[in-house]
Amino acid sequence: MPSPSSCFRTSAIAAVGLTVGCMSATSPSSSGSNQFDAVYDMSVTVPTQVTPSGLIVLSGFFHVSSGVISSSDNTLSGSVTDTFGDVSFTGPCPVGNTGGATFTGILDAGNPKFGQGKWVCSNGGASNSWRVYNGQ
Repeated sequence: MPSPSSCFRTSAIAAVGLTVGCMSATSPSSSGSNQFDAVYDMSVTVPTQVTPSGLIVLSGFFHVSSGVISSSDNTLSGSVTDTFGDVSFTGPCPVGNTGGATFTGILDAGNPKFGQGKWVCSNGGASNSWRVYNGQ
């Protein structure tokens, strides 16, 4: 059984009694840019079988520091790959499939900072969208 710190488990997920995927983070490389540095709220669109609203909302979950992407529970790992805000990161599969997921998309350095993209699970092919917002 993975340790609790290696699972994508939040109060939003816990409220529906789910632990949604587990995996360990790896050390990413980054563009070194700090224009996207912030702590963001994150929402992940999932099937209504996972959560009735079809949305997992994670306040203060998504972190960027010097272009390196992480999360408050250390389950996300990746980077802002260029100065245009393109991102690629890995994390647990939001629908609970083993093997994790790959998240791709783009960030905007507006005020507040925000971004969006797609996720796809490594096993099972489940996929949908993600958003980050309120980046401060």
